[in-house]
Amino acid sequence: MLVYITGTVDQELLLRNEYLAAENRILKARLTGRLFLSDAERARLAEIGHPLGRKAPEDVANTAKPDTILGWYRKLIARKTLILKEFATGTFDNLETRTPKWRSAPAILCAAQ
Repeated sequence: MLVYITGTVDQELLLRNEYLAAENRILKARLTGRLFLSDAERARLAEIGHPLGRKAPEDVANTAKPDTILGWYRKLIARKTLILKEFATGTFDNLETRTPKWRSAPAILCAAQ
């Protein structure tokens, strides 16, 4: 009984993934130019895409290349590490007053070392 239920759930998940992949291909074909993502969108894609690694199929990573997603993840972790260090040492500022952009991540990495 459990095998039947597991197989049914797996089949449904495969169908959902296939549908989403097809939908993504269609939407990507309609886009012209570069897709600009917010910091929150990059962070979300980085957290989800990190377990996929570099070997993610091309139809899964349509928004950015796998190496780009892994780079976003490294910057996200560097930022979290810096914030934790600042919080532990008492030099943590309020995030509303200091929100570094993704493009300034090299400065964050240099400050963390």
